[in-house]
Amino acid sequence: MSKIPVVIASVLKPVDEPRMFDRMGVSLAQTNIYQVNIIGFKPKSLPESSDINFHPLFSFKRLGLKRLFAPFKFFMKVKNIRPKILIIGTHELLTAGIIYKIFYPVKLIYDLRENYSLNIQYGKGFNVIFRNLIAMYVRLKESISKIFIDHYLLAEESYKEIFHIPASRVDLIRNKFSRPADEKLERFTSTQSLKIIYTGTIGEDYGIFEGIEFCKNLKVKRPELTFSIYGFCSNQKEFQKLKQTTKNLEWITIKGGDTPCPHTEILEGIKTHDFGLLPYRNLDYITSCFPSKIYEYLAYELPMIMSDQSSWVEYCNKYQGCIPLNFQNYNVEDAELLLHNKFYTTKPGNEIYWKSEENAFLSAISKF
Repeated sequence: MSKIPVVIASVLKPVDEPRMFDRMGVSLAQTNIYQVNIIGFKPKSLPESSDINFHPLFSFKRLGLKRLFAPFKFFMKVKNIRPKILIIGTHELLTAGIIYKIFYPVKLIYDLRENYSLNIQYGKGFNVIFRNLIAMYVRLKESISKIFIDHYLLAEESYKEIFHIPASRVDLIRNKFSRPADEKLERFTSTQSLKIIYTGTIGEDYGIFEGIEFCKNLKVKRPELTFSIYGFCSNQKEFQKLKQTTKNLEWITIKGGDTPCPHTEILEGIKTHDFGLLPYRNLDYITSCFPSKIYEYLAYELPMIMSDQSSWVEYCNKYQGCIPLNFQNYNVEDAELLLHNKFYTTKPGNEIYWKSEENAFLSAISKF
């Protein structure tokens, strides 16, 4: 029996991005029912997988003109693959996906992992003059698209109410950690060092500069401290500010920066550090989401120093996994003492892993 062709697609996410590849892609491929195709941004190197076809169509600057042609390239590729199920993970490809659905038989699924209009409206990715207009356009597009979308996968529970989607057309699929096969999750650290790591999206609103300032202050008390930044900064102005801020600070290292940092490198970094830093600013478009890195830190039992955002702290406190901190107002002596707390006296269980979401995801896809 021939396999059912499925396409999982995004624009700025690389084809080996964890949710598309490690979670959805691998889960579908392992059923031996689906022929899995992943369309996305070109990564540094393609992962090895005999069961999944990778289509790295996109390679451009975030605000480059080439990005305007991404939906057309996507449409032509999808037309060649002829999927029966099309999972779209960004608003940018919705129109192209709908046009394809009009002409070809396909089930269109929107993997809603972010509140894109809110991100655009309050983030700094676009010129302030155009932000509100672009955000309104995205909201309108997502609203009109409801007529054509067969099903929604939501990464956040709050999206059910925000987007007013009928319960019958929704499945909550959280972005939990996909444990590497046959890997013993251990960290290798030294009592002679204090290594702090920041991973993921790099930007002002994500508190990177507050995080650097905190590490500077803490280094006065703990001279052995080093700070590693693994991630991607899409805003060139902010990246230049980051380079200037860390200039001549040899104890701070940056991996990725103006280019995406492979997720495998991020996981390797987590293994060799003592604390994870989440200094996010208290902004609705950020704090309304649950950072997937929290699941990763919990899996490796990496203690976290995080903004005192109530829902995140409440979740991590179940495992004694974090130190809540107001990065705008703290006493460095008190913060240093908290580093000696006992962490993870309660061990995280299966609830933090993708396996606890996998059945719900496969069940949602099997409907089509």
